[in-house]
Amino acid sequence: TLPTHFGVGAGRTVANDIWDCFLANLQSDGTTAFWTDSAITTVGNLMKANLTSGAALAFATLEAAHLRQAAQTDPTGQPAGILGQVLLVPTALAGTALQLNTSERAPVYATTRAAAVGDANTMRGRQKCVASAYLQNGTIKSDGTVRAGSATDWFLTALASDTAYPIEIGFLNGVETPIIERAEADFNRLGISFRTFLDYGVAMGE
Repeated sequence: TLPTHFGVGAGRTVANDIWDCFLANLQSDGTTAFWTDSAITTVGNLMKANLTSGAALAFATLEAAHLRQAAQTDPTGQPAGILGQVLLVPTALAGTALQLNTSERAPVYATTRAAAVGDANTMRGRQKCVASAYLQNGTIKSDGTVRAGSATDWFLTALASDTAYPIEIGFLNGVETPIIERAEADFNRLGISFRTFLDYGVAMGE
């Protein structure tokens, strides 16, 4: 079963690095925040604000996030044309996300059933809902580094196939599975030796 454990461990290591990078909230320059509540005005690096603090996941805030995404520009100031198609949430918000994405009526919270019937849910099916335990629990890397998560933070992002996805991972020579090697132990030892490795890198998108 050792090769199986090595494979699981490699997958866990990759997942930790991906979410550690995502939760660090830094652009590829390593200093500028990726999610920011103020616009970047540097010529050639223009970007409108993409962060709202304290906006609990609800119909109105999700709609506002779509509008903010649609208003984004490319580095030259032209409309970016990037749609918010992935609603990324911690596991604590999975139910709310699914309700917003599947209900025929927009959720309206009221004390009576009659008053709780909302208008047509224009958010229905507009995004793919993805819940992550890493986003809620944070990460613990092999060197002991801890990156805190959140049970309330949620994100509206582009698809991985879009021109401006938030995070990317590259594998050396396109090899996405760990390489596991086996060899006989040294002559003065009884047994066999295993080693495994996987070459990859993770970074936030531009």
